Amino acid sequence: MVYTGETKLFTDEELLLIDKCWDSNQLVNKNHLKERAYDSVAIKNKSTVNKLVDWFNSLKIEKIIKNPEDLILHRFYQGHYFGKHTDDYMRNGSKRKYLIGIALNDNFEGGKFYTYNPDKVTIGKEVGVPYAIKTDVIHEVTKVTEGVRKTAFIFVSYNNFLNNVL
Repeated sequence: MVYTGETKLFTDEELLLIDKCWDSNQLVNKNHLKERAYDSVAIKNKSTVNKLVDWFNSLKIEKIIKNPEDLILHRFYQGHYFGKHTDDYMRNGSKRKYLIGIALNDNFEGGKFYTYNPDKVTIGKEVGVPYAIKTDVIHEVTKVTEGVRKTAFIFVSYNNFLNNVL
């Protein structure tokens, strides 16, 4: 399942504040492998996490009762990409269920975010507009050809939902 917001959830000022949280000294991933190339940091940013969770809960699909702690910031520099994959992994004793995120900028070329559910659909192209995908949905980010693609997202695990432990 793929869900996309209809309007911008974050102001331009909020998006700039989120982007300013990037600290390359706190890289948790500098993945430059055959199937992917990107950098990421995990930060504590309750206001952004809360806003993403509130948006998701407003969809009335299911209810997140325990907010994730980390907001993950990705940067895809020129030549970076992420091949087709899913995110339904076990982390900290629980399997990931949803990825909920936003694009922080659009001043780059390439870097398209596609999902395959089963049809190929572009998501996350509108800055500040939230999206959510089930972690078992195949998705990819194509190679960035110019500029830097910036995103912020959370992973929500099964144990973040009421009566939904895996």
